[in-house]
Amino acid sequence: MQLYFDYITRYRMTTRDILLRIGVVFLAISSVGFAGGSQIFHVDVHAKTDDGLFDSAKAIQIAIDEAIKAGPGSIVQLQKGKYRLYAEDLQPCLQIDRANDLIIQGQGKDTELIIANPRASAIFLMNSRNVFIKSLAIDYDPLPFTQGRITDVNNTAGCFDLNIDEGFPELEEAWFVAADVKYGMIFDAVKPVLKPNVPDHIFIESWEKISHRIYRLKIAASYASKVCYISKGDRFVHLARLCGRAAGVFFGNCRSSGFENVTIYASNSGAVITQASDGLIFKKYEVRLRPCTKRLLSSDADGLHCSQNRFGPLVEECLFENIGDDSLNIYCSVSRILEVSKSDELILSEHCIIKQGDRLQIYNSRQGKVIAERMVKNITEMAGQRYQVQLDGPVEGICAGADHLQADTAFNLSASGEGYVIRNNRMIGQRRHGIMVRGGKGIIENNFISGVRGLGIVLANDPCWPEGPIPRDIVIRKNTLIRVGDTLGYGHRSDSGAIQVLNTCTNYDVGKGRDIRNIVIEGNKIVDPVTTAIFVGGAKNIKILNNEIKASEGAPLYETSGAVRLANCEGVKIDGLKVVDPRPNCIAAVEILADMAADVNGIAITRLQTKLHDGAVRVLDNRK
Repeated sequence: MQLYFDYITRYRMTTRDILLRIGVVFLAISSVGFAGGSQIFHVDVHAKTDDGLFDSAKAIQIAIDEAIKAGPGSIVQLQKGKYRLYAEDLQPCLQIDRANDLIIQGQGKDTELIIANPRASAIFLMNSRNVFIKSLAIDYDPLPFTQGRITDVNNTAGCFDLNIDEGFPELEEAWFVAADVKYGMIFDAVKPVLKPNVPDHIFIESWEKISHRIYRLKIAASYASKVCYISKGDRFVHLARLCGRAAGVFFGNCRSSGFENVTIYASNSGAVITQASDGLIFKKYEVRLRPCTKRLLSSDADGLHCSQNRFGPLVEECLFENIGDDSLNIYCSVSRILEVSKSDELILSEHCIIKQGDRLQIYNSRQGKVIAERMVKNITEMAGQRYQVQLDGPVEGICAGADHLQADTAFNLSASGEGYVIRNNRMIGQRRHGIMVRGGKGIIENNFISGVRGLGIVLANDPCWPEGPIPRDIVIRKNTLIRVGDTLGYGHRSDSGAIQVLNTCTNYDVGKGRDIRNIVIEGNKIVDPVTTAIFVGGAKNIKILNNEIKASEGAPLYETSGAVRLANCEGVKIDGLKVVDPRPNCIAAVEILADMAADVNGIAITRLQTKLHDGAVRVLDNRK
């Protein structure tokens, strides 16, 4: 995400500069009107460029610029129809910069922005306040992915043949060759779902065309052993994914802005990426398969990717469907500790925006424990993308280093998206997780999560990626999770869970610190979990209240575990838990690992109801 940070800080073109750059030679605003004190700028869906081609980007950009110039309360009104937009590689088709109280308004899904370059972004919103995009759809043509059916597999050579479906781009197109990462996903031969219990992605080293629309794909050496999970007749989706250089829609340094009734059918990266923003709202936003098509995928990457946000977002009544990564991710980037000048003075990398008065969490990722939390008393930007930070108190024992695996790290709690609300959403069929959050002070309630191949709800740091901080003070309430985690990776890990609460260190073991704190998991329903239903590791003061776990006899459970598994925790309260699981691999309703705190300081269980396999026990306590 550093490239987005660079874009915010360096790319300061005015809208006039943009218009001069693209050579607009006409005024394509069909009319300007007024309604209730608002100035309305209408854009003709049939506007042409001076060379006679349809490219609505220039017409819409003029309307946006004029609306910003007109002042707060302006509306850019789009008609029903398809607005075809073009931009050069890695550029946005539309840019909204320094706007205040602006609405871009369509007529529902009948208003479509069609992005004509698979390596371009649709819209960049920068340095703006109270800007909302409403009632329109965004799609790509050509698509930033392709799909087809596997016609042959050569296990010895580590390759397979893919017959590209009609109507989808071929792999010889430039945007596949130039993609930042080259991988794909195995789909079921019949159903529009990812194939269960196989790797959730396969990296591709190279490909060659061997006949009409048939390509031979060579699996990357590090993934060659995965060829055994691919079968003739399976379907395969291959991405032209960009990483950190594009987005469907990007919000940078924006406040109180967002979406309402917006649908995104495809994106070359995250469908929406937000950074360094505050109080964003996404209501009735959909990332979904385009109806009446044979598409297996919507967005190449996350449905909503939130980095370094000051507060929020609110995500409500949204749909995330068949996405190539997570539905939703909220986190802040790591700041490496490069030098320890004094016990209260650090030199940090500038990967995360830090301001005076921000709260930092200093973390030892090798041991998996929080060292301290301090406020930034003073901060100075230095050459080489570094900060000199003075803390409001000393911290002993900090380790500096060259990278995030060797050094202790700092996470900016003030830029971790605290205060988010994720409510009344549907998340179906993603490659990875339903909800993944690192930031704290949030509410996750009444969401429906089904068939995602990652885990359902994840509260965890990731020191290797790296993302953080250690999440705290979160309520997970009244969510329904159905058969999540059904992949070779997530379904077979000892620390997986349909709901996972995990402090993890650099080797992905449970961290030594019990630093995730004050989590309430209440009133959730978990159906047919393929792994542990609820896993909590490296945590303190956890309440698991009135949850229901129910599995059918024929549903897969890949590893032996308890329905609830607890590791290195203290202050856990379980009350009103109901577990119905007849599967032999479910060995207990509650499994307590040996590193849990002793006696009632570790866990208290009341009102436990169970219906288990004959060989299972209600509580399996491994403490000595």
